[in-house]
Amino acid sequence: MLIWTNPCISKSLTEKCGEMKKIDRIDEYATLPFFNGTIIITGTKDIVEEINFTDEHLELVLGNGEIKRAREQLEEYRDFKRQKFDFKFHIQGTSFQQAIYEELVKIPFGSMITYQQLGENAGHKKAARAVGHAMSVNPLMIVVPCHRVISANNKLGGFTGGIDLKKALLNHENALKESWK
Repeated sequence: MLIWTNPCISKSLTEKCGEMKKIDRIDEYATLPFFNGTIIITGTKDIVEEINFTDEHLELVLGNGEIKRAREQLEEYRDFKRQKFDFKFHIQGTSFQQAIYEELVKIPFGSMITYQQLGENAGHKKAARAVGHAMSVNPLMIVVPCHRVISANNKLGGFTGGIDLKKALLNHENALKESWK
């Protein structure tokens, strides 16, 4: 399968911005100590494909190109120096998933919405469970901030990086309610 990417994220994730690029393989990575574990960033020198978290403490790897840029920006986020990201990334998914990801990137730092609100914002009123599934396959945690989505009953819900990381991220953004700590 060929992967095509939009090299400009300052515009809509689905809006064309400049020349589309073909990604043949993932050949770069970087790591970053992050809360009680490590962020792993993968892709090519031109584009970030995935951001994952492990609770293992891995050695720092600086990366190259866009991977390095992503690591630097995530480090700034961790150190309270950044709230938005502008490195180049690609996120693949169905049209429904793309609509959800498009709305996720609009949730401001330190804010939260419910799965239902997110579905409504994406034009899918009664799709809270499908929204949760789309978020569970989001390959760009933090940057496409699914940690900012909670359940309608005011519970944290799930998170691919684990509930402890979700709590840490919300606490980091001053959005964690006292009852969730």
